[in-house]
Formats: sequence, C-alpha cells, structure tokens
Amino acid sequence: MIKVIVGSNFTQKSFDVDESTTTIRSVLEQGNVDYNRFTCHLNGDVVTSDKLDKTFAQAGIYEDCYLMSTTKADSAM
Repeated sequence: MIKVIVGSNFTQKSFDVDESTTTIRSVLEQGNVDYNRFTCHLNGDVVTSDKLDKTFAQAGIYEDCYLMSTTKADSAM
C-alpha cells in the first residue's frame, strides 16, 4: 500500500492504494480531477494518455507519491 496525494492548486486529498492493482486513472477519478482538461503530473513527470491505465507499479511508483493537476495558462499580455 502506498499513499497517493491527489489534487490541484486548490484542493488535495489523500488515498491509500495498492500500487500493483490500482490505476492512475482510477485515483484521478476518485479525487474528482478532470484529467482531460488539465495536465497531470505524477511525482513531477507528465502523465500522458498511455499512462492513465497503468498501475502505479507499472509506472515505477512503489512509494508514497503526488498526483497533481495543473492549469496551463497563457499570460494576459
């Protein structure tokens, strides 16, 4: 079991998951993160669409981690 902290700039939630059976997509959905609109990062690495259905173990994550979404905003100028 690992602890995954899921969130965005505004909210964060923590989930204990089995890294060998839980997918990245399922944790994002549990955390109500819209992974279609925002860029998601798993411990700083970009989560691409081909990684969403991998388990944390398949993604090389065996310890507690951060799964965060960020909004790419253009400058107002």
